[in-house]
Amino acid sequence: MPPPSPSDRTRVLAPVVTLSTIIIAIVVVARAGLQSRTTTEPAVLAIEHGSPLTLSMVAGSKARSMIVEFSHDGDASVALSLPTQWALREVRGAGLAAVPSDAPQFGFIRWHLPPRVVLGMQARSLPSPLTLHHPSATHMELKLRRINLDTGEVIDETFLIKEGPVRLW
Repeated sequence: MPPPSPSDRTRVLAPVVTLSTIIIAIVVVARAGLQSRTTTEPAVLAIEHGSPLTLSMVAGSKARSMIVEFSHDGDASVALSLPTQWALREVRGAGLAAVPSDAPQFGFIRWHLPPRVVLGMQARSLPSPLTLHHPSATHMELKLRRINLDTGEVIDETFLIKEGPVRLW
């Protein structure tokens, strides 16, 4: 029996090489998608207000995603600048129109939060670190509750903030 000719080898190897290339491409794309969902990135928040207030922030995380709720006890609306990647989840205590937002700028959306209204946001990845900027001239108390729904761990912290950025976690 004569040895296979180069054209016979090409006919056999071409589908094998093509199939191998497709499998490698699928694995690379799937791995990149999984990695992008589980990678943590830093996030920055900012709050602006005219008089002393207490801001409540509840952050619940599960499987590396997070839901955050903000409310305050002040007498006037405050401005919260949040990452554009965070999606509005819900507003409680008022209609959606009561919590307007400005057009995105520099990677942030500025939300105007009235007193005694809860603003709920969803982040697809758990930010780390999370930093709060406080450019206002007056002080603020931040009551932070972090809930890890994977482990059941609850951490309550209180920050008294006068100036400068504060690393929340």
